Amino acid sequence: RADLLLRRADLYRLSGDLPRAAADLGAASTLAPTLPALHLALAHLRLAEGRPRDAAEAATSFLTSNPRDVDARVVRA
Repeated sequence: RADLLLRRADLYRLSGDLPRAAADLGAASTLAPTLPALHLALAHLRLAEGRPRDAAEAATSFLTSNPRDVDARVVRA
């Protein structure tokens, strides 16, 4: 299930295991490529990887379907 992969990816990211987080996000994307939460998870991962521009792009993608999401707005800033 894509939602469980997203949760695990977040846990990996928070623990600093960015390669495993990226792998889980890739698997989740394969299972549910249109899941909006993928963009927010990717934004957080890109920020953790030190890629703020990519994080902002992913957060902006998420905000198209969730325009009032505060978390995505913070990541994009």
